[in-house]
Amino acid sequence: MSYSQNAELFNGYTCLLPASLAYYFFNLTYSSFGLILHCPFRMIYHVHNSVNDDIFMEEFLYKISTIVLYINLFLIGYDWEKKFNTIEFLFYILASVYVYKSNPIHKKKHKQRVDLYTAIGILKSTGYMAQVNSYVYLLSVFFGFYASMHYIDDEGSPYARGKVNILALPAYYGLLWSVKQNNILANN
Repeated sequence: MSYSQNAELFNGYTCLLPASLAYYFFNLTYSSFGLILHCPFRMIYHVHNSVNDDIFMEEFLYKISTIVLYINLFLIGYDWEKKFNTIEFLFYILASVYVYKSNPIHKKKHKQRVDLYTAIGILKSTGYMAQVNSYVYLLSVFFGFYASMHYIDDEGSPYARGKVNILALPAYYGLLWSVKQNNILANN
């Protein structure tokens, strides 16, 4: 879906907010590195959409940013467990292959499946937060679901993605704080 140049630039700018949060307020961990890695790819997708109307390149950039998101989710899971999880790795490989072979921009069914894989990955990667602080986890889940519902309710709104990026900032902060606390507890 094509939006105005201003809307896409706003969406692209807000994609960098979680990476800025991770870079300026937290030490470099696998989780923050994954976030810093993913956000620029998402920003490139939106900036490309603001200046070009090439649907093939749009889908290619969407696929790349989604696959990098799966790498980010894997790194978050690794940061919690501090070991290589073969099942999780296979899940992300298979999800990435599906993204690569599908047409999520053009086919709604493909997009729904990609969103499902992403939701499963997010829930798996962030589930450990409850062990550190259940209140922070519940607040993060609340803001994450609130942002997701806002995105679904505003589907078609040019600024929906940007609003979701802003609404999800507390969830990102909670995740990075929990990882930091977990690392502090592990070192004691």
